[in-house]
Amino acid sequence: MKSSLFLVLLVLCAPVLATAADWPTYLHDNGRVGATTDRLPSELELKWVYSTPAPPKLSFSGPRNEPIEGRIMRNRVDFDRAIQVAVADGRLYFGSSVDDKIYCVDAKTGEPIWSIFTDGAIRLAPTIANGKVYVGSDDGFVYCLNAADGSFAWPPIRAGRDDDRLLARGEMISRWPIRTGVVVDRGVAYFGAGVFPHETIYLYAVDAETGKVLWENNHISEEDAGRNPLSPQGYLLASQDMLFVPSGRSLPAAFDRKTGEEAYQKNYSWRSTAGGVVGGSKAVLADGQIYASGDEHFLALNQKTGAVGYAYIAGRQLTMAGDRGYVATGKQLVAMHRVEHAKATVKRQELNLKQYSLRRKKRSMDPKEFAAQDSELTKQIAALSKVGVLWSVDTPHDSSLILTADSVIVGGVGKVISINAESGKRLWEADVEGDASGLAAAAGRLYVSTDAKDLRVCCSHRRTEG
Repeated sequence: MKSSLFLVLLVLCAPVLATAADWPTYLHDNGRVGATTDRLPSELELKWVYSTPAPPKLSFSGPRNEPIEGRIMRNRVDFDRAIQVAVADGRLYFGSSVDDKIYCVDAKTGEPIWSIFTDGAIRLAPTIANGKVYVGSDDGFVYCLNAADGSFAWPPIRAGRDDDRLLARGEMISRWPIRTGVVVDRGVAYFGAGVFPHETIYLYAVDAETGKVLWENNHISEEDAGRNPLSPQGYLLASQDMLFVPSGRSLPAAFDRKTGEEAYQKNYSWRSTAGGVVGGSKAVLADGQIYASGDEHFLALNQKTGAVGYAYIAGRQLTMAGDRGYVATGKQLVAMHRVEHAKATVKRQELNLKQYSLRRKKRSMDPKEFAAQDSELTKQIAALSKVGVLWSVDTPHDSSLILTADSVIVGGVGKVISINAESGKRLWEADVEGDASGLAAAAGRLYVSTDAKDLRVCCSHRRTEG
């Protein structure tokens, strides 16, 4: 596979559609869980392909290849790895980081309906609400367009202090690009601007109908002499009272939705309280927790306080519905009773710390005594890892994960796989070109976004040539 690839969107769909559920924002809703009540049929076929004219670049390159303390680090700021889509009322909406355009196409046929240019890359999926399209750009502006024809519903809002530009990854962008997308809830649209705390970071709440600014927080970086670590990157999340802002490679920050004032941004040690490397541009809201992702696991933070202690979920992708959770670990896709499993992970973490402490004392211990204690801890940790597990399927794929009414869809390099959510039985798989890093399901169609040369709307358990 070549090192520089194009984006791909595949649309897979069935001859007869099951339901007409929409997918109006990234991972379906403001909790970013990636679950829908829509049902995908068992037989799917390739319908149309969209290709970008040139290969895209991530907004930030990945970590260095050399191990850090024996660990190979993964890119935790890769929200723009592939085109991510929103679907509403039979139309598909997406932005491009290649040609800086916002697109609206027919979801069934791929035929273009309208498109408009911005003055910078669009790196995150738009949000569709109340007949409007909300999207941010690297040009530092937030756009609100009428979904029907792409006309401006209100004038673009420039975030940040002024129209300063800088060179980033070979392109001129605003000093305060929009790297959070726009989250819309109960008539209010929220977004952030800027990536470098010392340059000043901005958060906004505006009236979703008119664009009127309701509050602006521009003093975040003034705390601690400009050393506040907040770097708004990745999709915002919203609960009833709080706005959660993913923050580069650190943990998400929480803000009061009414005032815009920061409630907390926690920092936990990966060797102890965090249970591993955490922080990045991805998070999920559920169970009154923020599941913040890391290299190998999700750390649960209490939404109100940011405290840890609820769960340490091993895996790189997470989705859930009802009393079940599903994780892709890079080795397996695992279904679990998530409350039972969460309780067991807390006990497992206690033993992990005990084993870590034991291994630090290895040189001062009798070898047989050390081996016996270490072996026993390893057995107990393995047993706790299986508590609440309902089924598991071996698969290396862990680039994307969503849940439909009856199936779990996982994407990875060269493959998209569908598995029955109840039994774990493999239903179908489809070959794709590149890494399937984006999935969406709406009205019986599956949308697959990859980092390869085109974007396809297809739905086949058989290999289907595009």
